[in-house]
Amino acid sequence: MQESALTLQALQTIPLGNVFVDLIFSHKKLLSSILQAPKLELKPLPNNLKYVFIGDNNTLLVIIAKGLTSV
Repeated sequence: MQESALTLQALQTIPLGNVFVDLIFSHKKLLSSILQAPKLELKPLPNNLKYVFIGDNNTLLVIIAKGLTSV
């Protein structure tokens, strides 16, 4: 908590006004998640939930209740 408090105090010293951030542009075209599944880090879910992939290529991730049926 002390580290967080010090970080917040340091932010107060930033002068007000326009702040510009250099953006890194890439010419690499990214595919939609419908076409290509993104790399995901799946975390453990509570026992009543599960991950399911849907869509034409099973690329869309959703979290559903374990007790659901296909109906």
